[in-house]
Amino acid sequence: MKIEKYKEIAIKFGISLSMLLIFWGGMLRKSFNADTLGHMFSRDADIAWRIADGRYVIALVDTTLLKLGIRTTDNLSVFMLFTFLIFAMAMVVVQKIFVPWQPEEQWERIGYFCSVNLVFLNTLFAEILMFSEMSVYFALGYLLAAVGVDKFVQKKYTSMILLFAAAVCTYQFTMIFAAILIAFHICLKYREELNFKAVIEEIVGIIACMGLGILNYLSIRLLKIFGIIDHANKSVGWEINTQKMTVLKKSLISLFKNGHEIFPNLWIPLLFVLILFLIITYSCVKDRTVKKIPFIVIVFWGSMALIYSLPMIQSELYFPPRMAFCFYLIQGMLAVTAYALSRKEVRRLLTFVCVCYLMVQLLFSDFIVTNHFVSNTLDEVYANMMYQEVLKYEEETGNVVTKMAIYKDDYAPDHYEEVSFRTDQINEKVLGIVSKSLVWKVTGREFDKIDPLDDIYEQYFKGKDWDYFDLSEQLVIIDDTAHWCIF
Repeated sequence: MKIEKYKEIAIKFGISLSMLLIFWGGMLRKSFNADTLGHMFSRDADIAWRIADGRYVIALVDTTLLKLGIRTTDNLSVFMLFTFLIFAMAMVVVQKIFVPWQPEEQWERIGYFCSVNLVFLNTLFAEILMFSEMSVYFALGYLLAAVGVDKFVQKKYTSMILLFAAAVCTYQFTMIFAAILIAFHICLKYREELNFKAVIEEIVGIIACMGLGILNYLSIRLLKIFGIIDHANKSVGWEINTQKMTVLKKSLISLFKNGHEIFPNLWIPLLFVLILFLIITYSCVKDRTVKKIPFIVIVFWGSMALIYSLPMIQSELYFPPRMAFCFYLIQGMLAVTAYALSRKEVRRLLTFVCVCYLMVQLLFSDFIVTNHFVSNTLDEVYANMMYQEVLKYEEETGNVVTKMAIYKDDYAPDHYEEVSFRTDQINEKVLGIVSKSLVWKVTGREFDKIDPLDDIYEQYFKGKDWDYFDLSEQLVIIDDTAHWCIF
């Protein structure tokens, strides 16, 4: 019996890992963003920064690795492989949590697995993998959170609290992930019927997640009060103002309209949700269980409120893809709910829609990965070309360039025009953010970074707005200093 159980787990793990590699296998190549290079050349491997962020588990692991002479940036491919292995484990745990609602028919299970795994197989999830120095820790945090939810389902609350505590001290947003899983599990557990017991369990489960998040924030404040850290990276702004509501509205529309600016403006995510609700409504009407619909609607929009909860309590609302990707967790859980409720005559349609939706995600995820390496390549090529000019200058003049000042022209976006699929830190260009570190990585030579000089800017760069790379105008070397203007 145990052999069969382990065999089933191994098969599910293999399928989950294969799906991750089909979507994101290209990220096994060594890639980077600005944060990656910052970590690569940080004197203390960003350990103090992690503590100030309340990410104590990461700080502990990085401290241990640093003592062993290891950083996650030493071999990005190896740590990215670990990332996929850990996320595959998390996918298996999520599948286990919702296994009571797994269809019996094999062809229906295809759509079901597309739904339950959608959380890590969507375009916005790409941003987590952009932080190649951190992605393995993101994976660990979400695995801990998923196992914690599994313990909640088993009513092993002590284990749940310990796992949630470890997860929140790895990455705070894992608690939102956990709260959404709990909300949908309870909804399904009570057969989508709204009653007092279900409401109480929902409240207790969500409070457990959010409460640990609050404790994590308070721990950061205490560290600052006692002088253990110089500053706290997390700030809270409880007020609801016009800025927050405007950004919230735009963000919500963008999610449903184009998946946070990744899809065409065809409202594909909204269409998927509408189809799921139509299938649920049709089945409930036919089965005369219309009373189930309000509970599902409450859980859906309550989960949407959860993904915005952390951004809303910040001083300014900021909702990057590494948070927004849980929008697809909500969609996936809604699809699981549809499988639990749908009648036989609509199961084929439901499966077809879920598979097609995942294929759309795969198509655009492939575009993102391809564009990521275009962005990285342009960064490296431009940095190397600049360095060749420095070497040429040194050979011609005999002066050794030891300093670098970075400027920007009138419009210097964080993405290259050649990169079509980008949003926030998905496919951001490194040039102009950590230019000195980029040159260091590409050439192996470190320049002292100095502040831009007003007179140099006025004379050479003021009023300029290039839309192409041109070192004849964008690089000025004077004595021992390279003045580089980023377009």
